[in-house]
Amino acid sequence: SQKSLKGSRHGFMKTWFVSSFWLLWVGTAFAARAREGLACLGVGDLRCAIEVRDALDAASDASESSQVLRLRTLFREGRYAEAVSVLEQLEQSGAESAQRETNPYRGSVLASRGMVEAQRPGVKVRHSKGIESILREEALDVMERSRSTYDELFGGGPDHDILLDIFPTAQRFIQASGLPPEAVRKTGVVALSKWSRLLISSPRSKARGYGWKDTVAHEYIHLVVSWRSADRTPVWLQEGLAKLLESRWRTRSNSALTVHQ
Repeated sequence: SQKSLKGSRHGFMKTWFVSSFWLLWVGTAFAARAREGLACLGVGDLRCAIEVRDALDAASDASESSQVLRLRTLFREGRYAEAVSVLEQLEQSGAESAQRETNPYRGSVLASRGMVEAQRPGVKVRHSKGIESILREEALDVMERSRSTYDELFGGGPDHDILLDIFPTAQRFIQASGLPPEAVRKTGVVALSKWSRLLISSPRSKARGYGWKDTVAHEYIHLVVSWRSADRTPVWLQEGLAKLLESRWRTRSNSALTVHQ
């Protein structure tokens, strides 16, 4: 009858409106959660960002904002191939955010090819096979002692595993760093504290090697100071602290600084 048809139409419209409102609310809630995770990354809190990402994954949210969060957290964890897979999905969908991604995702995959991982509580080290394996145990020792020394000194450190990538050549370090090759060659940069992890060139990458252990400690100081200050510490102060304290992991005393330094 006309009356029952009208009632059915009204019921359908009511259900459609409620369902649409519900989907809109859910989508807005997911987007807000993804922004929360990205805000965590903005202050160097990787664990917070990972927890948000995992919650969104459990809810099967595949929105663009959640994918961006997934991309950036995977990259910071050193899961480069997985990060590139997410990036490709964003690019294929035509997502605008994919065009703004400047991190060296693909370069990091190339730079880390063939590397193997070793782990102790709270720290991870990756290096190439073969002769580079001689660095593994000492690198783990430096990482463990740096975490113990500087976390205590600064009142705490990052609450996630710290990854150190040791790249066998300067070229592969450049690929993973995202730095312009000419800038690296001019300044002699061999290490970087960025994306919640540490990157260094193997001491074999320089003709006479370099003091790579203190360099690892130096870069970890950058990481812990940035984490403790929610990334608000000025670069000059970070650099001063890192240079002053870079040998403290092994000597329990500070490095001597020149008047110029």
